[in-house]
Amino acid sequence: MKYVFNFKGLNMAIIGWMSCLIIVLAMSALAVIFLYNNGGEFTIGGAVNSMKTRISTYGFIVFVGYCWYLLIQHAPFKVILSI
Repeated sequence: MKYVFNFKGLNMAIIGWMSCLIIVLAMSALAVIFLYNNGGEFTIGGAVNSMKTRISTYGFIVFVGYCWYLLIQHAPFKVILSI
């Protein structure tokens, strides 16, 4: 296997992309915590979740997934895997 990294000399774009990557990773961790606490019928403490809370939790998870899609689509480099 040979990995070819083509960076095109866009250093500032790569730094900005990595900054966005860190933000989306933090949002993903927050989405996992939200899902664990608000995804089901009850919270961790035993209180009942409202339908609004569950819908907003799943909406946030969809938003984080869309952020991942945008981050991958707008990467300033290509990683080519040639076998």
